[in-house]
Amino acid sequence: FPSHDKADVLYDYAQTRLSQEQLKRIYSPNDLLRTIEDDDEEEIKEEIWNIVKNSLHWRSLIDMIRTLVEEDEEEEEEESSDTE
Repeated sequence: FPSHDKADVLYDYAQTRLSQEQLKRIYSPNDLLRTIEDDDEEEIKEEIWNIVKNSLHWRSLIDMIRTLVEEDEEEEEEESSDTE
């Protein structure tokens, strides 16, 4: 599925994997979801995961994680000094 948007992933799936008869019966999200087989679901998940990975601002995420770790370390230091 060569796509760049989450909706495009499902559109590409419908366009490439479903017959004209199946497409004619799609009127709601559930209609589309019922057509997805396990193998198709795995491919869709992989493509959406790739979109998520490629759209993340990784530096911000890493900075948030580092801040969390530092806050936890500071709390641990405060707790250990309180018990001494």
